[in-house]
Amino acid sequence: LIDRIERLTGMPAHPLLRRGVFFAHRDLKELLDAYEKDRTSFYLYTGRGPSSESLHMGHLVPFMFTKYLQDAFKVPLVIQLTDDEKSIWKGISIEESRRLAFENAKDIIA
Repeated sequence: LIDRIERLTGMPAHPLLRRGVFFAHRDLKELLDAYEKDRTSFYLYTGRGPSSESLHMGHLVPFMFTKYLQDAFKVPLVIQLTDDEKSIWKGISIEESRRLAFENAKDIIA
């Protein structure tokens, strides 16, 4: 899989992929099949349910890898910051969740 990504993108695999930090995926083989067949465009989707005012290193890892995929495959990236999920499961108000999402967005942009 790593060799295939490198061949299709012309870029070395991300260090976290080469080192085996990521060990699970969903539909990556099918995506690579479609991309290899006709360079089918796709987009990346990731997100975060903010529950604190700032991101920590654990939050950074998926964002770093997603950025690598965006650059390697030259595709758009959508980042969703949910305000409802944490409001429901953490018991914080929608207003507080939106405030935290805004603070997290500044970290992501930086």
